[in-house]
Amino acid sequence: MQYRPEIDGLRTLAVVPVVLFHAGLAGFQGGFVGVDVFFVISGYLITVILLEDLERGRFSVLGFYERRARRILPALGVVVAAAALAAPFVMRPDQLAQFAQSVAATALFAANAFFWWTTDYFGGAAEEKPLLHMWSLAVEEQFYVVFPLALWLLWRTGRRDRLAAWFAAAALLSFGLAEGMSRAWPLENFYGPATRAWELLAGSLVALRLRGAAPERSALGGALAAAGLAMIVASVALVGPAAPYPSLWTVPAVLGTALTIRYARTDGAAGRLLALRPMVFVGLLSYSIYLWHQPLFAFARLGSLREPGIGTLLALSALCVPLAWISWRYVERPFRDRARIGRRAIFALSVATLGAMTAVGVGVAKGPGVAEALSWTARLDAAGAARMEDQARLAADHLAIVAESDLARDPGCRLLFQTAPEGLEARIEACAARHGPGVLVTGGSHGIDLYRMLERGGDAPFLIGLARGWCRAHRALEGPPPHECPYDAVLRLARARPDALSLVIYTQAAHPMFEAGRGLTGPGDGFHPELADEAAAWAAEVARAVPVLILGPQPMLGADPRKFDPRDDFAAQAARSWLPGIAAAEAAMAAAQKAAAERVGVPWLSKAALMGASAPRDALIDGRLAYRDQDHLSLTGIDRFGRRLVEGLAAQGYGQVAAPR
Repeated sequence: MQYRPEIDGLRTLAVVPVVLFHAGLAGFQGGFVGVDVFFVISGYLITVILLEDLERGRFSVLGFYERRARRILPALGVVVAAAALAAPFVMRPDQLAQFAQSVAATALFAANAFFWWTTDYFGGAAEEKPLLHMWSLAVEEQFYVVFPLALWLLWRTGRRDRLAAWFAAAALLSFGLAEGMSRAWPLENFYGPATRAWELLAGSLVALRLRGAAPERSALGGALAAAGLAMIVASVALVGPAAPYPSLWTVPAVLGTALTIRYARTDGAAGRLLALRPMVFVGLLSYSIYLWHQPLFAFARLGSLREPGIGTLLALSALCVPLAWISWRYVERPFRDRARIGRRAIFALSVATLGAMTAVGVGVAKGPGVAEALSWTARLDAAGAARMEDQARLAADHLAIVAESDLARDPGCRLLFQTAPEGLEARIEACAARHGPGVLVTGGSHGIDLYRMLERGGDAPFLIGLARGWCRAHRALEGPPPHECPYDAVLRLARARPDALSLVIYTQAAHPMFEAGRGLTGPGDGFHPELADEAAAWAAEVARAVPVLILGPQPMLGADPRKFDPRDDFAAQAARSWLPGIAAAEAAMAAAQKAAAERVGVPWLSKAALMGASAPRDALIDGRLAYRDQDHLSLTGIDRFGRRLVEGLAAQGYGQVAAPR
């Protein structure tokens, strides 16, 4: 296979956007498409190697996996070992146990399945997973379990002249599956090997054309290569986490990579750009850069109460380069040298590495008390141990309060859903016949908190929650939500069953009205009061059928109490980490929301006043944490503030939240 420096340059165009996306740098919201670029490159290179072996009659499954072991495992083992040594110093026992599970999953090349079951790639919690990026390696290795044998069978059975048709058919099937699953099953789609196979097969189709030779020369070749680069860059800048992925949104990055590989010659503009020495240098290090960046970012975030500044994350991005060079020079290159390390040795080292990773991962994750002993909690005094127990409870709260799938709280008429399930109207009608008109609560993740407060703080028998994280009744500054939101369903229910509902309550967090989002520091931080008018207009439409109440924002803590140091007083840490600008921002949002509600004639009340809550004063209740993260309540907070909220609403004339009418 002819060496092509422009492919190393293309690797740079893949890895840099991924790193800067995880760093949170503006303009790289679609940087995760770099993984798709890697997939196409990998499919191309592997297919070229396999075709060459088949043509020369030297195809060997053992030889293929030897090459994969030399390429992948040495640097992987070093990075995982470094992450495992650092983890006990920054992780709580529950985090350490989950990290250990990810180590074992990585060793078994099942990291994509593990994170599919546990982590939304675009969720905030994903940023603190040191081995999150191993999902893409797992997808590749799962593909390589099937692809070499399938190619060998097609070759042996005389179908070698039809390889392009077979590859194209498989790619179309995989792409159709991805497009079909992209909205209904987004996590399965994102992490699944079957829905990613078409990206690798796109590279395989180019390999069938070039067979490892120089890029194709044609009159339009230069323009097509430039168009390919433009497609990749446009995807990085325009796609964003809200897009269903992989799907049609993925086509430009995949097609652009295929065009670049096929047509980018060093005597053309695109090829010359990719073959520049800095591009080739970073491309040679790209695998190790990819391995190192996520652990560095995750540990920085785990060790900080708030999101590290962009300067810190860019410095860590730069640190990836020397670390990657060390890995490349002293780990990757020596292990690829067959003269220095033979086949038997490389397989023995591979088995030892993967076996050790599996044993350590399972031992720490499942061994009684192992994670607790390894984490720094072993050095806590009695008070610190009690505080750590409170923090561990927050992790359980987080899972219990924000359900990942629709659920009914009980067989009766206290119901919580993220989107309206089939048959909800009939169920509402039946509950209304039994208990009288019910109360429907809606909003984003704070709507879930509100539902829980009303559920646990009152005795109303008929209560419905239609609330889902990231959803608000105005356009999102960050782009469209990554999933279906319930507001159209609420409006339909109100119009279809007005006699079955006595009240619709809407609430939302303050920070979605600000450009900075989670990094909110004050009312001058890109405030958009007009968004309150959009939410109020939606509420006014609902109010034509059913009475509506808008509740203002609940106080935000600003720092994640799960990261508090249990060796220090929690109240003091809450006071130190709280940003006064948050209160000013909440006040600005509340004022804008109240004014917008008055303009459309919809009642508005201060949720913070009804709760009797303020931050950081109420970060703790009777010594227990009232927040489970920066802005959501723990069960302790829900219980205390829920009782106050129900009493306050009843005093304001909304007694239906407390008892049946």
